[in-house]
Amino acid sequence: MSTTVPAIAAKVLSVDWRSPRFTVAAKLVLLVVAVVLVLYFRRPDQFTHPGIWVEDGRFNIPDYAANGWASLWHPIAGYLSVPIKLLHAVAQTLSFRWLPEIGLWLSVVFSVGVLAAVAFAPTHLRAPFLCALTPLAIPTDSEVFAVSLYAGWWGSLLALLPLLWRDDAGRPVIRIGFLLLGGLSSPLIVVLAPLYALRATWLRRRDSTIDAGVATGVAAVQCVFLWQFRTTGTAEPGLALAPLVEKFFGYYIVHATAPGLAQAVLPCGVAVLLFLAYVSWAYRRQLGLPALLLLGCLAGAIAASVLREPLAGLHPQLAGPRYFFFPYVILGWFLVQVACVDAQIPRAGAAMILAFAARNALEVAQRRHDSMNWRAHVEACLANAQPHEFPIHFDGRAGTRWRVTLAQADCHRLVSRSLFDNDIPLREQSR
Repeated sequence: MSTTVPAIAAKVLSVDWRSPRFTVAAKLVLLVVAVVLVLYFRRPDQFTHPGIWVEDGRFNIPDYAANGWASLWHPIAGYLSVPIKLLHAVAQTLSFRWLPEIGLWLSVVFSVGVLAAVAFAPTHLRAPFLCALTPLAIPTDSEVFAVSLYAGWWGSLLALLPLLWRDDAGRPVIRIGFLLLGGLSSPLIVVLAPLYALRATWLRRRDSTIDAGVATGVAAVQCVFLWQFRTTGTAEPGLALAPLVEKFFGYYIVHATAPGLAQAVLPCGVAVLLFLAYVSWAYRRQLGLPALLLLGCLAGAIAASVLREPLAGLHPQLAGPRYFFFPYVILGWFLVQVACVDAQIPRAGAAMILAFAARNALEVAQRRHDSMNWRAHVEACLANAQPHEFPIHFDGRAGTRWRVTLAQADCHRLVSRSLFDNDIPLREQSR
């Protein structure tokens, strides 16, 4: 396996993705198919019996019941995330009874849209189509996949694209739109704003200065919410370097929970880090400013993760895998850039690391969960005068579910607002 996987990855990387054979339409179809298949593999139960997850149930449902579309501008987890609120509001507007299913497919469509932006936006990313596929193969638990609650994590990837925009590309409306939507998706923009300022200083162009101003403004908005709700500041003082290298670089290529591999995590993490340092310096002219900015994004994403949650409590498969989404995606993008360098050593090294990361993802990426009958709970809430408890998934197990309590009036309000629902119970409609 160790010899065949890098060889296969090298062949994939050697494909000329700009060939006329790969038209935009063909790439888009391929991307849609890849997203649906990979998301189904990573979360099969979310497709067969989708559920409502954590804050989407505990906070977003009551917020929408009380405030309707005004809830779009209410923070969740202490920050603004317009994609999360937007997908939730659209799903509730369409049907409260079928909320889990609609939320699933809206998240799939949104994921396709974000990855299509990565593939087709006029950026300096080399092999952009391969970069678009990279997030699907990150070696983490599938917490952020196929769940509308985590649309903000996908949306934040859009904030990276203007930072890598080609100087001759133009399209300011699209560029600023990506920056606004990405910046209003999560606090990642806070660590990206200094990089936008660095880029503006380096390029001294009007458009890069505008980007820096927009990024700074959006970051300031997110900081206001973060400060108001005090959701940061949980990081441990005196951060240890070894666990940092293990979790953000070692676990990238080593199956973190496989027996007998625990001792290999740190050496593999050090090897990956040394490789990154070597190619960044030795091939800096070929990689250029975009690759340097990607390294800055990687450092910022790691810092954002460990400032949000204590490092000791983070694990890409077992605890807080969402905090590895940005670092692993950005690391993958940088490795793709290295794999496109015109030199054998960096190409082979990057291909090998990407191959082992993808192989690692096959081992750790699938998440299962227990079923919940959402529509039965909706009908019970509509029929009973007493407040009803709806089950909300926390980790997918029935024994650890969260609960959200809705009054009968709330359920009638949510159903009556839905375009494809009404207050007649489903059992009566079938008569």
